[in-house]
Amino acid sequence: MIIRGTDMSGRGRLLRNAANFRGGILNGVILLERIIDSYLSWYFTNDKLRGDELMDMLFASKDGVPMKRKTILFKKLIKKNDINFHNSNDKFFKDIDFVIEQRNIFAHYLLDTDDQAIKDHIEKKSITFLMYHDEEKKVHYDIDKLDDIVDKIEYTLKIASNVYKDLRNN
Repeated sequence: MIIRGTDMSGRGRLLRNAANFRGGILNGVILLERIIDSYLSWYFTNDKLRGDELMDMLFASKDGVPMKRKTILFKKLIKKNDINFHNSNDKFFKDIDFVIEQRNIFAHYLLDTDDQAIKDHIEKKSITFLMYHDEEKKVHYDIDKLDDIVDKIEYTLKIASNVYKDLRNN
């Protein structure tokens, strides 16, 4: 279902708001992934040309290393090279895992647009996503949960950016 700019119905508002949250969350996680890519590339070669090649061919390529694997490598390198940071920033690493999990829901689950979902969105400012495997699975987000995801993305972006800057400066 695609939203038209003139659709101000309950379904239209749900689609518009869900698209805004979905787009913002996915954009934030893509940025986090690029920062991790940059960290990994710089770690393995601080030569700009080779680092760019490494990122383009391995880390940021469509057929390259999946984000989950990159974060595992990122964590291992930080643990190896800065055990104090690693041990004192458990929240950061847990939030990265949480953010990746949420990214997968926002990227792959279908937005629930049935009448109850529209009513819940209008009355409770909530959004629900659906996944179909053997049975239907619903993942419900109220405004507080959505804001928590955004907060965790902003937090992980800030810390990951600082970790990358520290690596570049050393």
